[in-house]
Amino acid sequence: MATVPASLQSGDRRPDPDDDFVIRPSWRAGRSWAKQPAFVKYRKHMLGFIVAVQPLVLLTMPFTHIPRYLLEVSVGISVVFVLLLPLYLWWYKSAAIRVTADLIVINHFLRRPNVIKRHDIVRVARCGVVQVDISPILPQPVVFMFGADGRCLVSLWMTRWNWNDLERIWKPLGVSVEGSWDDVVLQAKLASRFPGAF
Repeated sequence: MATVPASLQSGDRRPDPDDDFVIRPSWRAGRSWAKQPAFVKYRKHMLGFIVAVQPLVLLTMPFTHIPRYLLEVSVGISVVFVLLLPLYLWWYKSAAIRVTADLIVINHFLRRPNVIKRHDIVRVARCGVVQVDISPILPQPVVFMFGADGRCLVSLWMTRWNWNDLERIWKPLGVSVEGSWDDVVLQAKLASRFPGAF
């Protein structure tokens, strides 16, 4: 006959998976937002294809038939991409959101961790943000978390984060989400509408 663990016999509750977890950026998050044309959704794939094809073209063509300046520019572009790619991956993967029962710790590349109390979140809003006032710039989805004083505690671009993962932060607190992704705001006007955002 199975026995009940002593920790549960004494009245201790089971560990809640929403009490302590880590959220990391998701490569798939950027593709999940509609209204982005295919060339925007798959820009990383196209960039990778161009970088991969370039050395192949250089190696298969006789060097005597390539103008010297074209060769230098092509090799220079390849070297820059090779050097910048690890830095980009480090920057992307360095972000993480650590959530405990009491605290939220947000880490970003080369920035001090942002620490807030989880129970200070009383309001969550979402909208689309246009970064440059030029049409037709596509709005990027953003989520904001606010404290009781109305100031924004957390601002996150949703193209890096999975929505279902982020919901685990405020759902146990009983906070509902306001707004819509179709509600578009210019980044220059964020400060007046969402004080403390970004």
